[in-house]
Amino acid sequence: MRRRSFNIGLATAGFSGLIPQISRAQTNWPSQTVKIVVPVPAGGTADMVPRIVADGLKPIWKQAVIIENRPGAAGSIGIAQFAGADPDGYTLLATPPAPIAINHHLYPNLSFDPRQFRAVTIMATSPSVVGVSN
Repeated sequence: MRRRSFNIGLATAGFSGLIPQISRAQTNWPSQTVKIVVPVPAGGTADMVPRIVADGLKPIWKQAVIIENRPGAAGSIGIAQFAGADPDGYTLLATPPAPIAINHHLYPNLSFDPRQFRAVTIMATSPSVVGVSN
């Protein structure tokens, strides 16, 4: 246990010198509106959470953060739009796991490859319950 905490501390100390350089390189981002594509209809939990996050980011980033709902084809329409956006960091995707994890197994001709996406964060978790009667 002691060795693991030492290694984590050593790694943290090594990366801490990079933080000022990284933050200086991105001081002017975002310089325009940030769009979050949500591949589900408006009104559900998968839409509500990105809206709450967007409202919290607006004052921090001092830029507009808009939600663009693109439902349809089990989430594939919105994800295809995201995949075709310029890779400039101004278009983000907020999706439940299913369209990324399942659709490429169900639909052989998707216009995107979900393995090319990288997760940035988990915005929320939602427990599921299965009930049965006797």
